[in-house]
Amino acid sequence: MQATKKFNTNEILQKYWLLIFTILFAVVVALVEPSFLRIGNVSSMISTACLTAIAAAGLVCVQAIGEVDFSTGEVMSWSASMICVLLHFGHVHGYVAAFIISILSCLLLGAFNAFCHVVLGIPAFLATLASANVFRAFTLLLTDNTTLYKGKWDSKVFTFLGQTKLFGFLPMLFIVFLIIAVIMVFLLERTKLGKCLYAVGGNPRACEYVGINQKKYKVIAFLICSVLCGVSGVLQASVANGGGANSGDAYQFQTILVCALGATFIKKGISNIPGAFLGSVLLTMIANAIIMIGLPNFYQYAAQGIVLVAAVLISVRIRAKNERS
Repeated sequence: MQATKKFNTNEILQKYWLLIFTILFAVVVALVEPSFLRIGNVSSMISTACLTAIAAAGLVCVQAIGEVDFSTGEVMSWSASMICVLLHFGHVHGYVAAFIISILSCLLLGAFNAFCHVVLGIPAFLATLASANVFRAFTLLLTDNTTLYKGKWDSKVFTFLGQTKLFGFLPMLFIVFLIIAVIMVFLLERTKLGKCLYAVGGNPRACEYVGINQKKYKVIAFLICSVLCGVSGVLQASVANGGGANSGDAYQFQTILVCALGATFIKKGISNIPGAFLGSVLLTMIANAIIMIGLPNFYQYAAQGIVLVAAVLISVRIRAKNERS
């Protein structure tokens, strides 16, 4: 009985250590700085975490096929800039139309990444590193290297999703993320598409034997990633009242980091949506705590690096243990 109890305890710690650590971190910071858990601050942290989590939800698809996308931040910048340009210069009339065009344009960016990797055979990390620079150049050209702020267009509609708080405290961004998360979890866990994505990343040779078209699912993964990064970019513009070439810079590294953290939660060693959201929350809490305690901003980068190393080590150990068992 004792051996079984010990095994269960270890299993719980392996699956839920990220949740436990996040809760303990919040408690410790709240004891040091009581205002950390005030409703206004919590609401702000949720909004920031949701922006990262939406983009990370797309990156989960790419990581499911065993690849990585380093262009997520630039896709966010592109979509934030695109919707601002369309509305600012009156190229389209109506927020919905501008939103749809911005997201469709992100599909082209995802298709470019897929073309470089799947058709040209360039490793994904190199292809997306290169495309990130190309996308940035396009964004600078689109915006004439300026940041566009709401002015000519309907500001109430533009800021609705990014700045509205239901009941005075619950960010509309959380509702948007919740809808996207439910859809993505269903697609990845309950459909053939999700199973094939994970199969391509988990056992490519077996996919060849059972007739799974790996190229097809790799293209789909990059397209989904770009679309969700585009959605996150548009929402970020709504939060910031505008957009430009630097809109997604802060999220480039964060999306990769939260996916690495998420791979240590529940589904051991596998990127997943709930884990990515929890990783986003933890990362946001760390950055917020550093500011509230009064530490210099550069501590945030050190903390992110330490968390990334810890997440990778834990993920590697979990995978090694799974392979032995």
